[in-house]
Amino acid sequence: MKTKFFSAFLGAAFMLFFAASSYAAPVVTIFAGSSGAFESFGVASTVSAVCGNATNFWSQGSTAGNGGQDANSSPLEKGSLWIAWDGAADGSTATHVCAYLSVDSIVGNRLYFSANGANRSTLVLGGTFANGNKVPQVPDTVATLPANIIADLNGQQITAGVSDIRPEDAQFATSRVRSSLGWGNNPVCSAFTATSAQTIAFSIAGNDPISGSPVPTYTALNVGAYPVMFFYNKSAVANPGDLGNLKPTDINSHNIAAIWGGLTGQTTDLGHFAPGTYPIGGGAGSIAGRPLFVLVREPISGTYNTVNFQAVHNSGTALDQETIFPAPVANACAGPFPPTSPSGNPSYVTTAKGTTYARAIGTGEVVKQAGLNANALGYGFWSFSTYAGTSATLSYLTVDGVDPLETAPTGGSFPQCVGAICPVLPLTGVVNGSYRVWNIIRVMTSPAEAAGNVGTFVSNAQNQTVAPTVHPVTDFVPFVANGEQYLSVYRSHYSGPNLAALGVTPVCTATTNINTPVNGPVPPGAIGCPEGGGDMAGAVFTWGADIDAFLLSGSELINFIQ
Repeated sequence: MKTKFFSAFLGAAFMLFFAASSYAAPVVTIFAGSSGAFESFGVASTVSAVCGNATNFWSQGSTAGNGGQDANSSPLEKGSLWIAWDGAADGSTATHVCAYLSVDSIVGNRLYFSANGANRSTLVLGGTFANGNKVPQVPDTVATLPANIIADLNGQQITAGVSDIRPEDAQFATSRVRSSLGWGNNPVCSAFTATSAQTIAFSIAGNDPISGSPVPTYTALNVGAYPVMFFYNKSAVANPGDLGNLKPTDINSHNIAAIWGGLTGQTTDLGHFAPGTYPIGGGAGSIAGRPLFVLVREPISGTYNTVNFQAVHNSGTALDQETIFPAPVANACAGPFPPTSPSGNPSYVTTAKGTTYARAIGTGEVVKQAGLNANALGYGFWSFSTYAGTSATLSYLTVDGVDPLETAPTGGSFPQCVGAICPVLPLTGVVNGSYRVWNIIRVMTSPAEAAGNVGTFVSNAQNQTVAPTVHPVTDFVPFVANGEQYLSVYRSHYSGPNLAALGVTPVCTATTNINTPVNGPVPPGAIGCPEGGGDMAGAVFTWGADIDAFLLSGSELINFIQ
């Protein structure tokens, strides 16, 4: 009896050992960064072999316990999250798993570049796992994230950072916040919740400034161009000067600078009002403006920096979105909530003219608060999911008469998807560069991943925005799709960090401020250099102009600032 039992025990143990040893962990690809690409990458997961042409999808809004943990044990970076996988719904047969953590672009850079010895940033799944349907075009297929998928992803290294500014600009913005703006290690607080943005140093070359460990090498892949949308709350109609009565359709770019720079701040500072709503001249029948409620992103945000250096602190002005706020104060983001002014919260200020300036952390908080506050004015990168369900409360503005989404200047309610079907948008003002505020989203990853899974996924994300895709999601203008160039313009690059000063041997030249490689030859001595240097503040040129400049002068069109 003992022998039979012992034999059966050995047989069972052998089968368990065989099953465990034959189990093949799935291929895992994890993106972290810009909210602008969150939706389009989620759609791409269903058509990309990198994700096994995922048939299973789960998503959730920002939840405590789930997020990105950098290599130096800084506070966990929370954000919306989607996860896609193939095989059985419970994850037991998954061969490919993809995930995207939506944080800010600069956080995405830090999560990729952070290093501490062999440790790299990881995805942490330690919270709750009820689904939240955060990608309208890809409905969640499971109500709760399966334990198998949690085990596959928890603690895995982040594969790629996603950013709407180049890594050189992300490093510059971090240094500016920490030193020039005086934040140091203090978090930037929201005006509305205890949420904060961390001002943690990182490096894109040389050694990690915290651990001293070498940072990973990277390749930057250009995904496509995304416009920044300016929008307002159209609900208020009690006063003739409320935006709901004025119904503006456009904002002049210099008015953007004046409003967010603290010089003006009334509803009548916007332009192109509905006919007959705004008699000019101050006489009988004139309408007095109402104070605006101006929403401002945190200065450690890629979106903030795009707006700041393309529309506020642009060439010829010294205006800045920080002008209106007091010097940084370490108040542990203590509120009060809802905010009052004056108060201990340095992120909420009401001027003598009644204009309120309030910081919001993340595009989601900007959109939410814009919908809740009368005469609110905000901005954020475009995507269908970002502005889903806002038709009753928000309208977007053209800038200098140029529409970022439609060919003719329209403004008004944001285009909406019906289920998985979204209207196809031409984004003409971005394609030809006539819309003022836009930038290219990039993916930072290892050279091996750029040539492998991540590069393939980026191509899939680009291809799904155009025909022959049956239902394209036009969240952005693809840099390249199906082998063809779609974006006809670029922003002039300017000097990036001096790599030699960082102890890095440059591949080509000490300052590789080179425009994108697809736009023709690069200067002599820099042949083979990758795209380099900052460009978030760069002036807009066509590819053809850059090639002509090189053929005529031997130099690219670099160091031109908008």
